[in-house]
Amino acid sequence: MGIMSLILEIIYPNKCGFCGAEISKDKLICHECAGKLRLDYYIGKPKDIPGEKPIELLMYAGIYSGHARRGVLRLKDSPAVNVIKYLSITLIDKIKEKGLDGKIDYIAFVPMSRGRESKRGFNQAELIAKHIAGELSKPILYDAICKRGRLLSQHKLKSYRQRQLHAGSSYYLKRGAKRIDGCTVLLCDDVITSGSTLASCSELLKELGAKRIFAFTLLSSRNHR
Repeated sequence: MGIMSLILEIIYPNKCGFCGAEISKDKLICHECAGKLRLDYYIGKPKDIPGEKPIELLMYAGIYSGHARRGVLRLKDSPAVNVIKYLSITLIDKIKEKGLDGKIDYIAFVPMSRGRESKRGFNQAELIAKHIAGELSKPILYDAICKRGRLLSQHKLKSYRQRQLHAGSSYYLKRGAKRIDGCTVLLCDDVITSGSTLASCSELLKELGAKRIFAFTLLSSRNHR
C-alpha cells in the first residue's frame, strides 16, 4: 500500500453500511451485521400496483424490516454507498443470469424536489441508479422526471389512496425531455411501499415513449410473491 493510499484510508476509513463500524477496505459490511440480515431476493411481477400495469417487472433484495431496514434508513441520512452495493450484488447477478441486462436501454430514478435534495445533499435513488448503471454499463436518463416542491413526503401518508393521489400530483415531465420511443427503462428507488410513486414515474416515462418499465428497489414493505 502506498503512502497516499494509507493516508486516505486513515482519513476516510471504510465503514459498514449498516452500523458505521470501521471495516477492512475489501468489505462492504461487518461480520456482525451480515449475520443479522435476512434477505429474500425477488424478481417477478409486482402485486397491486396502481395504474394500468405500468410496471412489468419488480426486483428487490428483501423486506423493509429488521437490520435491512436499518441500513436503508441510514442511507436516507448519509450517502452510505456500501448499503447499496451490498443489497444489490445478488440482484445484479440475477439480472445478468436472466439476460435482463440485454433488454434494458436506460436506467432512471425517482427524483427529489430541488429544495429537499439541496438540503440533504444527495438523492439516494440517484445513488442506486448510478451504481446499477455502472454495473450494467447502461446510460442514466437524466432530466426527464421532476418533483414538485413543498409537498408532504410520501412516507408520511398512511392510506393507500392518499399515497396514490399524492404521487399523481407530485411528479411531472421536464419540458423538452428526451424521447425514448420503444425503450425499456429500469426505474430505481430505495423502497417500494404502495407502489404509487413508481407507478406515477412509470406512467410519465411511458409518455416519453418507453415501451416497458422494470422497477429496481433495495427493499419492499410487503411480499410480492
